[in-house]
Amino acid sequence: MSRHYLAVCLLIGSLILPVLAIQAGPGKQLVAHGFAVLVGSASLLHLCIWFASVVTRFELSDDFLTFSRPLRTRKSIRIADVVTIDDEWSSTPAATVWIRNGTTLYFPYDELSNSKELIAILQASRRQDDVIEGCLNRSSVAGMLVRQWLASCLLLAVASVGLLMLAVALRPKNLVDDPSVFLLSGSVLLLLSATGFYYTVPRYWKGCVYSFRWDGNCLEYRTVLSRKQYKRFANEIEHAIARRMSSSQGEAGTSRQIRFRDGRRIKLYIGILQNAEPLFRAIKTAVQRRADLNQPQVLLALNSNHPLWPELVEYLEPAENVYWAGRPSYGKLWNEMAGEMMFGLFFFAFGVGFFTLAVTLAKNDSPWILITFGTFFGGIGAKMMAAPWRYRRILSPTIYAITSERVVIINGLLWGNQASVQSSGIKCESFYRDKARLYEIAGRRRDILLGGLWKRGRRNRKYWVNTGFLAADDPAAAEQALRYLLITNETELTCLAPDES
Repeated sequence: MSRHYLAVCLLIGSLILPVLAIQAGPGKQLVAHGFAVLVGSASLLHLCIWFASVVTRFELSDDFLTFSRPLRTRKSIRIADVVTIDDEWSSTPAATVWIRNGTTLYFPYDELSNSKELIAILQASRRQDDVIEGCLNRSSVAGMLVRQWLASCLLLAVASVGLLMLAVALRPKNLVDDPSVFLLSGSVLLLLSATGFYYTVPRYWKGCVYSFRWDGNCLEYRTVLSRKQYKRFANEIEHAIARRMSSSQGEAGTSRQIRFRDGRRIKLYIGILQNAEPLFRAIKTAVQRRADLNQPQVLLALNSNHPLWPELVEYLEPAENVYWAGRPSYGKLWNEMAGEMMFGLFFFAFGVGFFTLAVTLAKNDSPWILITFGTFFGGIGAKMMAAPWRYRRILSPTIYAITSERVVIINGLLWGNQASVQSSGIKCESFYRDKARLYEIAGRRRDILLGGLWKRGRRNRKYWVNTGFLAADDPAAAEQALRYLLITNETELTCLAPDES
């Protein structure tokens, strides 16, 4: 129950808010009551969804598990229908069991006797094969629908204001002098509401997998918006990539995307789809194995004649060969630099405007506030306009290398959707085969992602930054060397070092 404290607090707050708004005017009371109804109902539905999955009684006999839940009849399932068991002992003494039809069962260890022993039996009886299957988790889907309903209500309120503005513009009745302002404002609000609704609801479910089954060679799946059962073989899969969270939102917004050769794409949402992460890893491994067939049997190692060898040699281990070495390409980051410079030009012009206004009002006794604002915005603009020089300074000490044992990054970089390019502060970072195996190609095949981390920004908000090869000067050769590293074992290296004599 501790994980639902926020929903309980919001529910209590929604009950108190109308009482506090009694002394306010009718307009404020209407807003307070509407907000309380939305937040209170969403919190109550969230608690009810969780409460409906709690098991209050169970019985295990032969190959069947019979259980009871609040306000529901007793139900029996086969033990073979158990898809996933999430033992949450590390955070809370409980376990979550996902059934093949999407049902979720929550077993609290402290409140339900013998539940821990039952989970141990279920884990021991699960079949061990290469088949991975899953279905949308009903309780997680219901929780997502509640959040989407709440967001849709807020967008509907914005759209209502836009409709009211359009009504005033179309039938002014001498209420306004210029109805075109209301017409434009109402149209903008309606457009923003429609766009927000599309990205909040339809786009989320478009291509979302409802159920799947993977046997190592064939993927059978059905999407939410289609009743058709699709069957795709491993050789039809073009790539599998991870869509990481750009900010600290819930796991339900984190997806894995699979693209087929015919252009069709499907999404695996980690927070609401059973076994989404194991399926993604299995498919990614299958795609990588297919790519390994096109790798060269022998890859020539670098020697001391390479221009980066003097800077790289001190970080190499004994008998470690280098397959590839390079630097980040300054020219490939021009889009990021140009965007930052444009924003900087806007702030700089804003600051110059304040200075100009201060000079114009020089006879005034207090132009210092304008000078202060001009200095502030002008400084921000000048810093952003200096992006090309700042990027060159950050990129200059960075070196990428792929050896016979690992991936080496010297003076690495961090970057992300909500973060500009910055130094990682780590002198030498290594990624061995187990970590490098999950690499991803991003940025129109410009970057090679090897991982990332969460960082905290303003107001203590989290944001994700990537680490790896940013804008490598030869990404194709870097990927080839990385694939060669992954297909070779420590005892079966076929790299040929040239004679340096």
